[in-house]
Amino acid sequence: MRNSVVNPMFSFGRFQQVFFTLREVIKIAFRARPRLLTAVLILNAIWGFSAVPGFYLEKLIIDSLVSGFKALDLSQVFYRVATLLGFALALSLFRNILGSYNRFLRRTLSRYVDSELDVLVGNKISRLRLSVIENPEFKDRFNKVQRESGRRAWGLMMPLSDVPNYIFGFASAVAILIIVNPLISVGILIFSIPRFFLDSKYIKKDYDLDTQMSTKYRIWGWLRYYLVENRNFLELKLLRLTDYLTKRLKGISSEIIEKRIELNKQREISSFIGHVPLTFYDYAISLFLAFQVILGKITVGSFQLYLRSLRSAEENLGGLVSSFLEIYENYIYVVDLIWFLNLKEETIKSDIKGELVKEIKQIEFKNVWFK
Repeated sequence: MRNSVVNPMFSFGRFQQVFFTLREVIKIAFRARPRLLTAVLILNAIWGFSAVPGFYLEKLIIDSLVSGFKALDLSQVFYRVATLLGFALALSLFRNILGSYNRFLRRTLSRYVDSELDVLVGNKISRLRLSVIENPEFKDRFNKVQRESGRRAWGLMMPLSDVPNYIFGFASAVAILIIVNPLISVGILIFSIPRFFLDSKYIKKDYDLDTQMSTKYRIWGWLRYYLVENRNFLELKLLRLTDYLTKRLKGISSEIIEKRIELNKQREISSFIGHVPLTFYDYAISLFLAFQVILGKITVGSFQLYLRSLRSAEENLGGLVSSFLEIYENYIYVVDLIWFLNLKEETIKSDIKGELVKEIKQIEFKNVWFK
């Protein structure tokens, strides 16, 4: 019984397991609304690509303003800048409309995914053996599925849908930085590595803590049920259990919260340390670009273009790393959902000895009383 509850049905390597889980979640989203999922992925890719043209327009505007100080005909400079600002305004409006529509589609898709998950979980639980359902180990893990699965499944899907945005945004920014020096992009990758490893370590610790506290969460749920549900008020008053149960609830919640606070504190300190190398690298490249302007090798507008591209590459790579970390963080929770959905189904009849009564024509009560 222990093996059937604790271990998922699949048993390959970590990468294959992550890929399997991603595939299962994508299948759920695709089955819920395939057109919505496709539209979200395409719109995210367009959003990521559309940022760099704005940087180039800023370069042209700044260079036009700088050259205007030496121009004899200021009206031409004004019309040129006005035209460029018009293009920048149109691009900004386009990105705003694109972002709003994309957010609307994502919220809509999340509702369909949640609904699909409710149907899948409801159908599955009704087909499991009673001996499995009543097993304490199953209850602990299933409570985690109920508590986390819907939020985590969409939490796995949402950063996955952001990946095209970050990939196209990073690639287009890197294409501009290559003009200055190809090694700049390599440096961004190298100095982002510490953040990735430090953050991934604490994602695993967070899951381990949640697993460690699973029994506490179950007791917390019981205590909350008895204290909050209307049907229990009379029993609580008659037996005078309120003070005892609230004391137990407060003790368990305090223990869980204190451990969460300590882990989150360590995680934030680690995240800050992971960002330090990239911050100093950004400062060094900014100085290099400023020196190029002083030497007259690039214009002020080009300085703005390269600096914005550098920050965009850093932000998109950071977003890409965060997306993969978020995918991993939600994966280790969603694997419980996939484990649950892949449990072997058996009818309730297999748990009940003897034959079920097919038809009951009449029920008779005699000498029934209550006290």
